[in-house]
Amino acid sequence: MALTTFSDLVAEAMEKCREDYLGARASRPRTIWHSRGRLPHFEAGEVPQHITFRLHDSLPRELLARWQDELARLPEDEQALERRKRIEAALDAGHGACWLRDPHIAELVEQSLLHFDGERYALHAWCVMPNHVHVLVTPLHGNSLSSILHGWKSFTAKEANRRLGREGPFWMEEYFDRAIRDENHFRRVVEYIGNNPVKAGLCPEPSAWRWSSAWEGGRPARHDSRAGRPRSQDAIPLRDGGTGVTAYAEAVGVYLACGISRAADYWSSNATWEPGGGFVAHAFTRQAIPMVWDFAESNPFSNNGGNWSSTCMEWVERVVQSFVPGNGGHALLADAQTQAVSTEKVVSTDPPYYDNIGYADLSDFFYVWLRRSLRPVFPDLFATLSTPKAEELVATPYRHGSKEKAEQFFLDGMTQAMHRLAAQAHPAFPVTIYYAFKQAETLGARASRPRFVEGGTPALPGVASTGWETFLDAVIRAGFAISGTWPMRTERGARSIGIGTNALASSIVLVCRPRPADAPTATRREFVQALKTELPPALAELQKANIAPVDLAQAAIGPGMAVYTRYAQVLKAEGRPVTVREALALINATLDEVLAEQEGDFDADTRWAIAWFEQYGFEKGEYGEAETLSKAKNTSVEGLVEAGVLESGRGKVRLVQPGELPADWDPATDPRLTDWEVVHHLIRALEAGGESGAATLVAKLGAKAETARELAYRLFTVCERRKRAAEAFAYNALVQSWPEIVRLAAESRTTRPAQETLFEHTEA
Repeated sequence: MALTTFSDLVAEAMEKCREDYLGARASRPRTIWHSRGRLPHFEAGEVPQHITFRLHDSLPRELLARWQDELARLPEDEQALERRKRIEAALDAGHGACWLRDPHIAELVEQSLLHFDGERYALHAWCVMPNHVHVLVTPLHGNSLSSILHGWKSFTAKEANRRLGREGPFWMEEYFDRAIRDENHFRRVVEYIGNNPVKAGLCPEPSAWRWSSAWEGGRPARHDSRAGRPRSQDAIPLRDGGTGVTAYAEAVGVYLACGISRAADYWSSNATWEPGGGFVAHAFTRQAIPMVWDFAESNPFSNNGGNWSSTCMEWVERVVQSFVPGNGGHALLADAQTQAVSTEKVVSTDPPYYDNIGYADLSDFFYVWLRRSLRPVFPDLFATLSTPKAEELVATPYRHGSKEKAEQFFLDGMTQAMHRLAAQAHPAFPVTIYYAFKQAETLGARASRPRFVEGGTPALPGVASTGWETFLDAVIRAGFAISGTWPMRTERGARSIGIGTNALASSIVLVCRPRPADAPTATRREFVQALKTELPPALAELQKANIAPVDLAQAAIGPGMAVYTRYAQVLKAEGRPVTVREALALINATLDEVLAEQEGDFDADTRWAIAWFEQYGFEKGEYGEAETLSKAKNTSVEGLVEAGVLESGRGKVRLVQPGELPADWDPATDPRLTDWEVVHHLIRALEAGGESGAATLVAKLGAKAETARELAYRLFTVCERRKRAAEAFAYNALVQSWPEIVRLAAESRTTRPAQETLFEHTEA
């Protein structure tokens, strides 16, 4: 009931805005008389006016002086009319240099008149004569006639003088203006302007004069050039780019409708009570309509959560206040598979994520209320009863009959959409494509032995990557080569979909360029060799750039796919192509190898701890197994206990957790300092004292600290595969905080103590 009432009130609010707007305007003076010299000028707002402005030398001074003597003999009420007739005749006679005879100067003036047509004014008719110009124009809201004339004359004078190689005045400062009284007057002025070249003997008929709105040489028809009063800016709606009263009222309606959308999220029976914060939680905490067993009801007129004022409209107000004045946004509705919007454009797009979100289905929740409020404002946008769904580019099995058909629909459609981008995008710039979901969903714990896919390609066990694989396949089929993948921090960590799911900590940006037509073919062996050569330095660069461990595997796909997509095909020994799925498996396998090889940079105790951690984490294990592993890693259980890495007793051993490490640990006095100790002491310091606490420790560690960051990457990879979320979070947090920790450590090292006095102060 509340939503129905509030959405119906949007129309009333828009009408009230119109009335208030017009009422406020009516209370202000609507016309202004002013003069910059001898001639008075009339600012009448959005009223058509006939303007004549002329070149500086178009009327000789001696001619004006003679007229002044002759006109003084006439009755006063006849002098103005006679003076105007003589001026018109003299201008048509072509006095002065007549610089506007030059086609280049005439075109300059005409283009200046046309430049802001429809934006600052409505241009109805014009004629550029050899020494003067006639214009019929309506100033649009917020633009004065004098400012419009100043813009025309200032620009053209400077440019014309430059082209003519001269200096000095170009236009006469004054101009003639006359307000249009009615439709008949409007028509007569249009005819007068068109006939002016004929009257002056310059052409046989109006359509033959090149520098006129009457010319029929191919210029598109101007809007509102018909006889009659033009449509007022106040009558132009928001959808047509209006800026007057109608558009203003409709804009207010749009903001209110946005508030209605927020109300729908909070005022439904899917809204729940948040006991921790003591407020009403909205229904869409993720991109799905949840099933709830009970719900919380909001009072729209209260001061509590879910109310109309602060919960609904205050957030809309914040967005509006953050808009940059004068900058407009444009949205177009088009089919991605057939659109032409991207022609010669720099393209950055965020496509649908396979079957992850049913956008159209979810949109209906809000669409029905927006349609109720805004259908009069955007009739084309809200023409259907619900959102169109048949062509939506998502792999939804219930629409297509099966998962296989849904996948084929997505692949075909995405390939066509990507092909349009590849063919139309600006050749000087890459196309960037956002993807905010991981390449794979882990289905089970890591197996002890690797699986193999068709063709002998090793794959990560327990992994399915249909959406990511299908999306990449579509991008490659469209003719793109992937030159990189980079994480961009666009995702809010506290969002519900990011808690306990495989959502990324950041969006991944695919950087794509069209693949050369002469791209070579490679064998599988050559592809693997190229991966092993190019992936290690690329991975080192990613780590140096402080890519979060949670995003490292995804970001590393970029350099790997750059190798894969530089070839027209990668062929197996039997001649069949290596698929995208197989290429991803090879890239992941190579990434594993590179990360494992980095263990060679760690000390023996740390290498033992990594191997034990991968098997047991921080849980207990058998002493005998620990002893056997220590021999293989060239260390001993006793030495590991002495180093503070391990606890041993009653036939069991266990790695020491960060929270159990001593708070007064000093690396300078540690007789057996290990990389394992360093990284876990840093985690302890970060959790206990924040970045400043960890920075204090980094300052003491010196160069040893950098090795700890590399170890954190390795341990995060182990935790992610073993589904150890708590430990993974700690290692990821350390790497993400690393730049600030290093900055604070550097500051602490450069802080100098206060200067001592020459003589110590002593008591007498």
